[in-house]
Amino acid sequence: MSNNQKPKFSKALVGAYGTISMIVHAMACQPAKNAGALVAVNAISDAVPLIHGPLGCGGLRKMNSFGVHSLFPDTPCTNLMELELVYGAEKKLRRGIVETYERYRPALIVVVPTCPSDMIGDDLAAAVRQAKKEVGCEVVYSTGELIKGRPIGYHDVLCSLFDQLLPDGMEIQKMENSVNLITFPIHSVNNKLGEMVDILEEIGIKVNKIFFDNTSLKDIYDLPRAVLNITDLPLPWLDRMKERFGVPFYATSSLDHPTDPKEINPHGMENSARIFLKIADLLGKRDRAEAVVKKRKQYAEERLMEETKGLKGKKVAVVGGFFFGMGLLLVREMGMEASVLIYKTYGLESHGMGRNALKQIMDMDREVAKHYGSEPLVLINPTHGEEIRAIRESETDLVIAPGADIFRYHGEGIRAFDSMKFYMDSLRIGFECPVELALMLKKALERPAKKNPLLSMLDYDRYESNLHPSWVKLENVWRAVIEGADGGCLYG
Repeated sequence: MSNNQKPKFSKALVGAYGTISMIVHAMACQPAKNAGALVAVNAISDAVPLIHGPLGCGGLRKMNSFGVHSLFPDTPCTNLMELELVYGAEKKLRRGIVETYERYRPALIVVVPTCPSDMIGDDLAAAVRQAKKEVGCEVVYSTGELIKGRPIGYHDVLCSLFDQLLPDGMEIQKMENSVNLITFPIHSVNNKLGEMVDILEEIGIKVNKIFFDNTSLKDIYDLPRAVLNITDLPLPWLDRMKERFGVPFYATSSLDHPTDPKEINPHGMENSARIFLKIADLLGKRDRAEAVVKKRKQYAEERLMEETKGLKGKKVAVVGGFFFGMGLLLVREMGMEASVLIYKTYGLESHGMGRNALKQIMDMDREVAKHYGSEPLVLINPTHGEEIRAIRESETDLVIAPGADIFRYHGEGIRAFDSMKFYMDSLRIGFECPVELALMLKKALERPAKKNPLLSMLDYDRYESNLHPSWVKLENVWRAVIEGADGGCLYG
């Protein structure tokens, strides 16, 4: 399978594999820098990564990928052995680059270093310069983890691509009134950005590139043609693009004011209108934008009013955070009531989040829920029995939870909605998103809870209730290793 082909799987397999792989990944695998690096490289259709390290590093993501849409089919590896770790591996890297080109014929090879290659201090730049004389493609090397950010290695690859492919002095032909849409490489990018592209073009703003959306090497070269980058959060490589080519960026979300719902959660009718008008202001298209946004928003609001008639006043229990996810849309756009907020903090704490930070998140969630007329019961690390009892006693109509937990509520006869699937596939800036959410919620409330007999036959841990007790023991071992290795901060 070539690097730019997407495998075709049934929805059932995608759902099952995605759930299982994320559980296993979270409990039994340190992501390491090559995890984030591979996410970035795999999103470039004509690029191939070259893992500069032992075979275990090259096979890590094959044994335990992030999901069925992130299989990383091509991960050639230099296969470092003890001898190279003593005497150096630059010659082996050069040969690896040449062999990778001869086998895959890509437009771009990205060398991804690993911990062993970092320890021996190979001169990657020298090896790459020598190898480029023998291949007919671009070769870029990542510096590993010099650029901080999560997941480790992801931002570093992007900065390396920018620095080595787009140097100072490049001649750029600008595209007037054009923008780049910067996204995280997930498989639902068309669904997430289709409406935004339509609205921007109706305003008179052209989309130069969507990065990432079947992105090629040529698309990377063309990025500086835009006059503005639009991103969800500030990214290190966008700072460099601003400095080098004078292309500023507008971030639709910001961490500067983490207690402001509009800053941290930019979704919904009013926030979407504000963002489109802000983009228009930056490009001098305000007058045209006001008419377009008003028409689009009004049409969507009329449909939303009709679709939420059966949702207003319905009670929802939200698992895993309210303020940052779709919980805010439930009370603000749908008119639903937050009855229970459920927090399972073990994973966050083992990833390095302090208790004060967790308390602040919970306090913000409660304040926002109260602002929209809800007084939810708050449960922190409840047992499965305590959780189910609170949901029933509060007469909750629907549980909003990650897909890995859904079967537990269905097994108790409680309807549930997959928050992670909605986040990955549908949550976006635009006026159609709340309408789609209302339709999905109505279907979830009408659909009887589906029991999973096979899953229900297993024993589950008292607190980590989506895992078998023996898996929890293994999870604890790996978390202890991770904490000792990097202070408990799993993703950098």
